[in-house]
Amino acid sequence: MEANLDGCATEDQAASVTDFFPYKVHPQYSETWDVSYHGTYKLLVNKVVNETYVLYQCGTTPPQNLTINYRVMTPIPLPDGVALTSTVQIPMFELLGLRPEIKTYLGDSQYISSPCLLEALDSGTLEVYDPTVAMSETAGAVLWSSSHPERIVIDNQFMTSAGQGTDKTIIENGYLEAGAMAIFEWIHFYSTLYNKEQSSQEIFDETKTRYDCTSSNAQLTAETGAPDPVAIWAYFSDYPGYEGWLTAKCTTKFNYYCEFAKRCQIDLLSQETGALDDAQFEEFAKDADIFFYDYTNWDEVYANKTEMLDRFKSVQNKQVYDHEASGESTWWEQRMAEFGK
Repeated sequence: MEANLDGCATEDQAASVTDFFPYKVHPQYSETWDVSYHGTYKLLVNKVVNETYVLYQCGTTPPQNLTINYRVMTPIPLPDGVALTSTVQIPMFELLGLRPEIKTYLGDSQYISSPCLLEALDSGTLEVYDPTVAMSETAGAVLWSSSHPERIVIDNQFMTSAGQGTDKTIIENGYLEAGAMAIFEWIHFYSTLYNKEQSSQEIFDETKTRYDCTSSNAQLTAETGAPDPVAIWAYFSDYPGYEGWLTAKCTTKFNYYCEFAKRCQIDLLSQETGALDDAQFEEFAKDADIFFYDYTNWDEVYANKTEMLDRFKSVQNKQVYDHEASGESTWWEQRMAEFGK
């Protein structure tokens, strides 16, 4: 075979082909998943939850007498699409040309920013289940066992109970990866479900090239001898149990924003303690050149804390940036998939 099939194998192919997956992918940067190829099937593994998903080529005989435990066994390409539980999963399918395979969204649709999915939502071709219902174990079992027996739930463990009681839930943990390339490499994970490994590798390589080019340009710009600008990455939270200023953390895990700052020749201030009160935060952040505000409530917070924030160098120089340029929810949906832009 010259390519992975985009449909089911014919009888002749099932009888004669020994390797249905000439294009294979393997994680180079990701640490939380793996995949192995076995001629007519793949073993996709989530290493965090220690689960294996058996993906066998449609049209071939499902593997027999496996000596491993597995949660899901399904033909591929997936026969009835997917149910997603987080907006960060959406662009991975869109990049792979698999948007029509998103049949269900288990969550709050107000956070979807994809224009095409919003259109599908308006037309009724994308079904959405209220989170409080989708998270019901009984409701999940009934939904997937009767209405959608072949539809795969892709769950990122924020809504794990959406798929409980079924054998069709695949767990993804892209958010647990540290670096941008490790996070984006989860596009390979999704590609295995549809034999799209060749496309995912091309997309990953192109994105990495752009990312490396941007980093190189930033390094050249920094070679002027001027000191690196100092930045903070923070926001004010009033969420119960997390009240105060939450700031960048870079030492226990090198988070994506720490990597972006380093690549862009920015000195990002970080601290590993909990939330800071106003006085602590002012001492920590007042002299930073740039303020990356990592939430959607800057106007409200500034109105309530104007006197303090106006003493910040970044505020005085109008160097405060949030992530709402493309809309309130777009950042969360697209950030993991567009680091190379």
